[in-house]
Amino acid sequence: MLQKLLVSLCICFAPSLMLAQKKPTETQRLATLGKTWGLLKYHNPNLAKGTLDWDSVLVAHVPTFQQAKTRKALNKAVQQLILAAGPKADKPAPLPDTSQLFMKNYDMAWTKDQQLFDKKTRQQLQDVILYRHNTDSTHYIRPHPTGSVFTNEKAYREMQYPETEYRLLSLFRYWNTIHYFFPYKYLTDKSWNNVLEEYIPQFLTAEDAVQYTLTTAKLVKEIDDTHGFFQSPVFEAYLGEYRAPFMFAILNDQLVVHGLQDSVMRVHDILPGDVITHVGGRDVKDLIKEREQYSAFSNQTGRNYNILPMHLLRGHTNELEITFTRGGKVTTKKIKRYKQEYGLMSLSQQYTSNPAAKEVSPSIGYILNARINSQAQADSIYKAMANYKAIIYDLRPNTDHTLRWHMAHLLSEPTPFFNGTFAKISIPGTFNWLGGSDHETQTGPESNPSPFQGRLYILVGPYTFSLGEFTAMALQTVPNAKVIGSQTAGADGDVKRIILPGSISTMISGLGIYYPDRTQTQRIGIVPDVEVKLTSEDFQVGKDTVLQHAIELAEKETKGL
Repeated sequence: MLQKLLVSLCICFAPSLMLAQKKPTETQRLATLGKTWGLLKYHNPNLAKGTLDWDSVLVAHVPTFQQAKTRKALNKAVQQLILAAGPKADKPAPLPDTSQLFMKNYDMAWTKDQQLFDKKTRQQLQDVILYRHNTDSTHYIRPHPTGSVFTNEKAYREMQYPETEYRLLSLFRYWNTIHYFFPYKYLTDKSWNNVLEEYIPQFLTAEDAVQYTLTTAKLVKEIDDTHGFFQSPVFEAYLGEYRAPFMFAILNDQLVVHGLQDSVMRVHDILPGDVITHVGGRDVKDLIKEREQYSAFSNQTGRNYNILPMHLLRGHTNELEITFTRGGKVTTKKIKRYKQEYGLMSLSQQYTSNPAAKEVSPSIGYILNARINSQAQADSIYKAMANYKAIIYDLRPNTDHTLRWHMAHLLSEPTPFFNGTFAKISIPGTFNWLGGSDHETQTGPESNPSPFQGRLYILVGPYTFSLGEFTAMALQTVPNAKVIGSQTAGADGDVKRIILPGSISTMISGLGIYYPDRTQTQRIGIVPDVEVKLTSEDFQVGKDTVLQHAIELAEKETKGL
């Protein structure tokens, strides 16, 4: 009987014994360091005041965690790091009613990991969360009307190739910033926890400044945000200072020329619509695969038009051999590259050659948002078009903060057009909703008894990006509005900068932007009611297919009105 009892007890306690005996890997130990360091950075009231150089504390504790090869040693290291942060708050601050908060990014499950942490450590980690600071502005992050701003982060500009501890600092700083304050973390393709463990070995083994920088660029790509621009002197040097003298898009994994100056065309005999298949003898598909590792984008539109084209044809020499097809004929030739952006003209810039306003058909007007420079100019245009049957509103080039000038004429009263989330700094990882009744989420005049009565056709495309997408959301509230064109780049919410060691600077979408009913826009963009895709043939003949389609549709739908 006693023997059976002992066997039963062994079976019951076997899992616990296995947990206690299993040694944490180096990656697990360093991930624990990074997460605990970030948890304290954004929760501990002492650190919220900026009383400690928390970067230096991390650097000092890296060897301790690397050497903590048993579960017991790891727990001791975590407890020492918690102690190093300084006193916790005097009073607990339990989570409030979270039903009114955006909670999709909130993830503290790792603090309860029984495999890594003993009961004492788990309780101390919970205390960090419970006895946190109670302020909406800290040493490292402060509020701003257009999203939280990250402050007091050292750039360590002299460290183009940081030592191991500072490379880990770079990873942990970025990972925790995204973990707690990126509104779209929940939309990333990979689990953000998995990203940390995936990149720890890569940051450890980065052999030089180039590998460190490229690894950081790959990390930034993981946020899947077209706002994730990446800047670094080392990265610029890696890409090369020479640029091809034309612009192109990626269609079906082919480079299609769409923008250049006449003088450049004559010198190089490169024409819009030319399809580049090889660069320096390399298949374009291989080049795309290599460079897109270092480019963050929300969707394929952002990839094909906004991000990758900036990098693909750069290099270290003033000559480049390309192979392209034109009219079924294959040609290989050498072209010049230039240090300055000589001759660059994108599709977005081509659209701006249109006037600010014009009549494109009887009783059908055209307005180019990018050319409107004042409220008075907008007033004059809408006065002239007051009796038109339709207005075609072009949002394809980059836009400016002018939407309220237009909405004053297009709506009769304030109308909700978006909802948004912004970081609740006092509870890191959570976000407040702006709320549909807030003035900032509405557009339109206080009162306008005679808004425009005709139809509105909104033109969008791959360069309708960020503020352009936000403007399109406002225009969609106009009665009888219809969106025409192709999917936009899917990145909305004012950009915020993150500084990393080695003079690296990158950005994120700082606000969560949604439709009033909280329908997602990030990574989706503005979905056209009438889709008109761009083709290489359009580039070749210089035809504005989207505008022409809008004119024809407006003529058809307003006939007889």
